[in-house]
Amino acid sequence: MKRIDKPDDKFRKISHSQLGKTVHKYFGLPGKFIGTLLNEIPDGENKEKRTDGGYKVELDGDEMIILIEDESSGVNKEELLKIFGYSVTMRYLSSLPVCSVITTTVPLEGCDQYVFSSPTNKFLPIIISFNEFDGNQRLEKARIKVSNHEWWDDVEGYDLVNIPKMFDDGNDMILEEVCVLFSKMRMENKYIKYALGRCLRCMISKYAITLDDVARLEGVIDMFKLKGDADAYLEEIREEGRVEGRVEGRVEERVDLARKIAERLGMAEAVESSGLSVDQILNSP
Repeated sequence: MKRIDKPDDKFRKISHSQLGKTVHKYFGLPGKFIGTLLNEIPDGENKEKRTDGGYKVELDGDEMIILIEDESSGVNKEELLKIFGYSVTMRYLSSLPVCSVITTTVPLEGCDQYVFSSPTNKFLPIIISFNEFDGNQRLEKARIKVSNHEWWDDVEGYDLVNIPKMFDDGNDMILEEVCVLFSKMRMENKYIKYALGRCLRCMISKYAITLDDVARLEGVIDMFKLKGDADAYLEEIREEGRVEGRVEGRVEERVDLARKIAERLGMAEAVESSGLSVDQILNSP
């Protein structure tokens, strides 16, 4: 048994590639979610600048891009200028307005809130700090839901796997309880629960004290069972498409099914299952 390498990076990758719609709702970001964007931005020198996440949304009848960066080590003016550069490049490439969002575990009072990119241009992103979230209150709410055998939605599940980030200390003990609650969480969408389990594995690698603890907690959440449940759930959705006669055939029919999968499972699974590109799924008539 070994820890996941760079668990924070892996957590973000899973969140934005497989749970984009969930993350958009969880943070209360502007607009109506359309889809997840590739997180690589050309810098003009045949290189790629990698952002943590990007979404296309609809706001007041127009499309807009949301770029998300995690800066858990802190938000300073140098980082703000870097993120401003991403937003300028994306606006140029997409011809769409860009909203920049930063998440962090650092208290807001310890973050630079804005930076002047020029004498007259003030860059003021949305900054969301997990330090401002009431972890104890959210943990108690999760206990009650499990005790009452209630069903969970995707946003509630995503909140649960983020709870260990909301504490300044004792994260390993909080993680223990979160894993137990997660194992008892009732969720209809098994694919989403599997993705949430993958996120929680990252939290285990980050906060568990010993490798024995890592192995024990991974046993508690039982990724093998989660994967089997997710595969069965995905096959049910594909079977629905077969019954409707849309899995094979014209591109238009494949697009219909891909959009259905994207709505329920996320854009990454829709692309993999359909063989279509993100652009085809989002923009085909």
